Amino acid sequence: MTLLNALNTLCETKDNSAIIRQLQSLDSRSILIEAKQKIGEKTDSGVFAYMHANGFVKITIAEIGGIVLRLHHWQPSTSERIYTTIHNHRWNLYSKVISGEVTDVTYDISVEVKSDEYSCFKYTSSGVDERLERIGAIKLNISDCEKYVAGDCYTVPFGSIHQSLVAPGSVTLVVTAPAVCDFTKVYLRGLDSKKTINFTRSYVSSHELLSCINHVLAIT
Repeated sequence: MTLLNALNTLCETKDNSAIIRQLQSLDSRSILIEAKQKIGEKTDSGVFAYMHANGFVKITIAEIGGIVLRLHHWQPSTSERIYTTIHNHRWNLYSKVISGEVTDVTYDISVEVKSDEYSCFKYTSSGVDERLERIGAIKLNISDCEKYVAGDCYTVPFGSIHQSLVAPGSVTLVVTAPAVCDFTKVYLRGLDSKKTINFTRSYVSSHELLSCINHVLAIT
């Protein structure tokens, strides 16, 4: 299945379970080989990547009709697990674990005094400059925890507060639906005095991107 056909099929899919079935059936190796060929053509391939602050290379493979197909390649680490920030998403997210394992931890908003309190930040990006703006505080409790291994698919609904605990070197194929709102929320501890945090997105060169895809193809 070509990238265009894969995304057209996903665009035509109307419900979560059907999207998961389509994601499950996608041949990730064929998709990556096609993406690699597009990069090699040295035209405006639409394939690009940057180093995400949560510890993975975020590769955008294709986009059509607001549906985006991405690959997340989690970087090597001396730690047993890579912990992302606690956050939500602007869209419904569907993920297939290609290699390694991911534990998805879900949080609920709490009114209990003993619950952990977090600063809530609004995340926005211009494509290069990224910004976190503190908009309040909130208490959170863990409500669920699920582990996924190679071949498993899972969904993170729009607005769901979650955190990923990921084995270093893991690879996931990700589909995101059209955005429902304008910004993501990120929840951090120990930053009560911070009003804003600014940082710059680090894009990956074509050479580095090809090396990353070659590495993923070698381990999957």
